[in-house]
Amino acid sequence: MKRMIAAALAVAVIAASTPTMTMAASKTTSSETTKITTSITPGATADSTNTKKKSNGNTVVTDKYEDGSKVTATITKKGATTVVAKDKASKVDTTYKSTANKKTTVAISSVKTTAKTVNVQKSIKAGKKTYKVTTVASNAFKKATKATTIDLSNADITTLKKYAFKGAAKAKNIKMNGRALKAKNIDKNALGGINKKSVTITLVCKDKKQFNSLVKTLKKSGGSKITYKYKKYKKAKKTK
Repeated sequence: MKRMIAAALAVAVIAASTPTMTMAASKTTSSETTKITTSITPGATADSTNTKKKSNGNTVVTDKYEDGSKVTATITKKGATTVVAKDKASKVDTTYKSTANKKTTVAISSVKTTAKTVNVQKSIKAGKKTYKVTTVASNAFKKATKATTIDLSNADITTLKKYAFKGAAKAKNIKMNGRALKAKNIDKNALGGINKKSVTITLVCKDKKQFNSLVKTLKKSGGSKITYKYKKYKKAKKTK
């Protein structure tokens, strides 16, 4: 098996199709556990890394992988970062941009793919730096027009900007890590522009109190007719 991009690297296709679900408006239900596999191999390292200093003061770091995948980070003199990850295996291109010029956290700026399932990882690595994925920017998934499942449950997303999923017209399932998501950081139009009656949002939360609080805010953000499912967070067991 060819090595893939590190667990840091963005997104991977999980399945060729996702079954259609029939859902009632404004409904909250208990969720079933869904086993998710991914073609990304944790711990994989780049086959080559190239660093260039541009005349404008920017630094460009490019990681290349055996399967043809590539991650390119452009860092400005002030520390603002743009990372472009091209995953050859999953045929998904993801662009990340630093949040408020912070050097360690990034927002998902754009996901371009024809994949039916998109899986966002916890972090993205470029060169020697690892950037934590914390934000879904406005219109981030507008180029994921065929995606039926968008899985953010592995990432510590704290912030949803306006129209975060607008354009992903075929999305049926959106999964998020509710433990990290902050109600105060959910834009009032965060869920605007999606096909509300056909979408289920699953929130992985520490308890029902946290779940209910987030649902209340998400409904006000344009998701009043969306179905919400609760999934209790279970800490992963340590392997010896």
